[in-house]
Amino acid sequence: MKFETFMFNLENKIIPMAQSLLLSHSSHLPTAFIYQKNGIEKIADFTDLFSMEDKEVIYKVFKNFLEESNTVAYVLVTEAYMTKVPKNMSDKEIEEILHSGIAKQKKEEVLVFQYDFRHGDVRKSGTINYTFKNNSGNIVIDYDNPIKVDDSSGLNSFSRVDSLLD
Repeated sequence: MKFETFMFNLENKIIPMAQSLLLSHSSHLPTAFIYQKNGIEKIADFTDLFSMEDKEVIYKVFKNFLEESNTVAYVLVTEAYMTKVPKNMSDKEIEEILHSGIAKQKKEEVLVFQYDFRHGDVRKSGTINYTFKNNSGNIVIDYDNPIKVDDSSGLNSFSRVDSLLD
């Protein structure tokens, strides 16, 4: 499997399908698209796992799932809240935000596509976020301004899924 093929699939199949589900159902279930060396794609629903309160446990279980399924690449689709922090914010201040919870911060709802590709010599990961508003069940997605964070974006992102594939 090639990285270009993986990204084409993400951008032209997974993202539009997830956006369509969000529009139809006003929410999106935590879903993983996993890929094995030969390019076989499997889809897994992680609704029960992601309903747990302890996020550290969730991502340890998810990491074990990836290892046991011989995954070389994956896309994790979830809903989340995102907040932007000033570039000059100290690590301590960022830590405080992470531990105090995002509820106190200015936040936006986002449909999140976190991906990691580790096959051969290629090691690439990133996140694509689409902000959306839920107005009493009417979803409005900002299609024109995806927030893309990867090795070349110059943006920093903190996530529990960073480096789940070793």
